[in-house]
Amino acid sequence: MLDLSHNFLTTLTSSEQSALDSLAGRHTFSLKLVGNPLECACYNLDMVQWLWHTSVSLDGEGREANYTCTTGSGEITSTERVMAQWMSHWRHCVGSQIFGIAMSAFLLQILSIVVVFVTARSWTQLCYAWKAVRRHRLPRRHNFRRDAYVVYSDVERDVILACVKLREVLEEIYSVRLLLPDREDLPGSVKAETIVQHIDHSWKVVLLVTRDFSQDEWACGFTVQQAQRSITDTMPDRVIVVFFEEPRVLPAMPSLRLLLRMVPERNILHVHRDTPPQHPVWKTLADLITREQS
Repeated sequence: MLDLSHNFLTTLTSSEQSALDSLAGRHTFSLKLVGNPLECACYNLDMVQWLWHTSVSLDGEGREANYTCTTGSGEITSTERVMAQWMSHWRHCVGSQIFGIAMSAFLLQILSIVVVFVTARSWTQLCYAWKAVRRHRLPRRHNFRRDAYVVYSDVERDVILACVKLREVLEEIYSVRLLLPDREDLPGSVKAETIVQHIDHSWKVVLLVTRDFSQDEWACGFTVQQAQRSITDTMPDRVIVVFFEEPRVLPAMPSLRLLLRMVPERNILHVHRDTPPQHPVWKTLADLITREQS
């Protein structure tokens, strides 16, 4: 006999049940469990079932296997009542789990149908998007011959601004590789074709917007349109606009206004012609040019 009555036992584990059955199989064995706060919760139903099927002699209340126990909701009942309503308790315990599995399977089926439908309708777009989000497929700075193609007007002061001041600051201080038309273009080359090639061969396009720029047909017209064309999903920060005069005093530029709708605000800078090389704005411009896509 093993007397465990009036202790604080709430359950018997599977290994303990097997050990007690083994003892009862070899000897006449009795077990006293009266006075223990046994539980009849979902996790403990196997013990309730064991009490009614074991060969161990028990000291239950009225019947050998009948003990007072507490349900998972805190209700006081008995092992006899639980066994009498076994299927109800089993469904209550298992039903919530089965319901969760069934709902998950149903939602997964609905999701599968939606995925198949979207994939069938947009296969080409999805293939392109997949290539775009894969980091090793995105254009990188080292894939281009130059870091920035600088666009400016043909007026002498704008040429000096780009080829002298901007070159000295960005190339000599910040080691940015610039493509300057007055330094790179070959005599007799087709201008439209050259502009397109310069944009394609450059990581960024920098527009130096001045009053003379707004009156230059090639700079403010054709080049701005080609710069707009170069902005794609894989290179959304392709264009940088630098205003050297207040936009409100410049004449209307429809092509530039359309381009500015596609350029993020961080890629628009306002600089004075006399800004010294040590000014932080040049560092900001260099960082915008050399920054890789995330």
